[in-house]
Amino acid sequence: MKKLILIFNLAVLLVFLLIFIPGLISQQIKPKDYPDSQYVPNKIVIQFTKEASPVIPVKINGIIQTGIASVDELCFTFKIHTMRRQFPNPKYSTPDLTRHFVVKFDESINLDQVMNAFSKTPFIEKVEKVGLHTYDSEPNDDNYPQQWHLSQTNDCDIDAPEAWNIQKGNDSVILAIIDTGVQYYHLDLDNNIWINPGEIGLDQWGFPRETNTRDDDNNGYVDDVYGYDFEDDDNDPVDLDGHGTHIAGIAAAETNNGRGVAGVAGGWNPESDYGQKGCKIMCLRAGDLTDMSIAAEAIVYATDNGAFATNCSWRNSDTGGLGVAVDYAIQNGVLIVASEPPMKPVL
Repeated sequence: MKKLILIFNLAVLLVFLLIFIPGLISQQIKPKDYPDSQYVPNKIVIQFTKEASPVIPVKINGIIQTGIASVDELCFTFKIHTMRRQFPNPKYSTPDLTRHFVVKFDESINLDQVMNAFSKTPFIEKVEKVGLHTYDSEPNDDNYPQQWHLSQTNDCDIDAPEAWNIQKGNDSVILAIIDTGVQYYHLDLDNNIWINPGEIGLDQWGFPRETNTRDDDNNGYVDDVYGYDFEDDDNDPVDLDGHGTHIAGIAAAETNNGRGVAGVAGGWNPESDYGQKGCKIMCLRAGDLTDMSIAAEAIVYATDNGAFATNCSWRNSDTGGLGVAVDYAIQNGVLIVASEPPMKPVL
């Protein structure tokens, strides 16, 4: 019965995110002068063959060297200054993510030339550009009576009150929001924010601590207490734009707490001792414009750290390792909620 309730609760959220956000809410996030065919000009994602593994890049005189002669020649030719594993420490073995690397070079070097050269090189199985895409529509309603999508007399809604009679949220369900970040301190969200138990402990005086500049749970990310900022590579996924916070509010803003908006799976006054806890929001910042290689890393992080579902309210393409990251999530039981089908990359 508990499993059925959880499935029903997530189904309501899924229907709302898939149907209402992209098509029916009028306010749109405008493209920031980046067409859908735009790519990161100095970044690719490569996959080494099994025969080449394990690859351990080192930097010598500012240039990456791998010990593979054909690859090292390209690194010297194109002045490759960064080559790092895209997915630092994947929890699951299927599909294999250990052979994917992010490669960066100077913007003065032609992207297509680099792509063409790496794709013809021995021990390289796959080469991908990294697409850049805008976020999709955001809601701007600020209180429940105006949230027409939840309940209307004409029943053109998601029947939220009827769903709340069955299930109001469950703090065992983790919802990963991959977006512009989340204001995890927001008064309508703070009781429903996921906290990484592996990074929370006691300090030398016995008080709870949040950061200590160590990777306590050995997941490859230091002090990822509320999630992670994959754009700036730090432990603070705070939202400086607003879009990700709106999305988190739709999913799990605290409901029946006398302020703000009503989240679909936000519990029932979860800050009260007698309230019901809502689903937990894992805060994953991918930046103000979605870099597909960063989004891929965030999806793998969400999968490895216990997310039940991952929300992706941004345009997308099968570039930068996104495809294998989605496969990894689905094969390991994570639901991916996307606002539109993936675009085919323009190569």
